[in-house]
Amino acid sequence: MFTLVQLMILMAAVVGSGAMVGVLAWLFYRTRTLEGRESGTLSREVDDLRGEIESIRGEMAKLQEQADFTERLLASGSASERHESLTAPD
Repeated sequence: MFTLVQLMILMAAVVGSGAMVGVLAWLFYRTRTLEGRESGTLSREVDDLRGEIESIRGEMAKLQEQADFTERLLASGSASERHESLTAPD
């Protein structure tokens, strides 16, 4: 039927296949674990960045209001200076 060498080769193939399946299963497990950890970290970082962007938008809105106020103040000062120069007696 089978010779001893053929049985040993068959046994080595079975054991090797089992070991290969074990190694591949472990690699898939580690990959999924690392991906899950990385995606959790990435989602936290994205949420932090969104918060920072919202904060920056708020600061930009305040700066825009201050710039608008300054422009109106300067414009009204220029208008009053022009008005004074027109109405001032020479």
